[in-house]
Amino acid sequence: MFAARIKAMSGFHWIALFGGILGPWVVLYLMSAAMMAPTVLPAFATYYDLGHFTEETNLSRLILGNFVVWLGF
Repeated sequence: MFAARIKAMSGFHWIALFGGILGPWVVLYLMSAAMMAPTVLPAFATYYDLGHFTEETNLSRLILGNFVVWLGF
């Protein structure tokens, strides 16, 4: 019964289905980013300010590393 309905689905139905799944995931990531921004942005600013005293700091690496860890979590 359900197999026949799934086989009868058109391209629009599949796009709507996956859009309905993807939409809440995007909202979840945006909410997570909004909750993390108040703590991570001052940390990035401090790291950037400390970089003026030495040439060994790389802000883009820190941001990329933080993003990778956050995305993995």
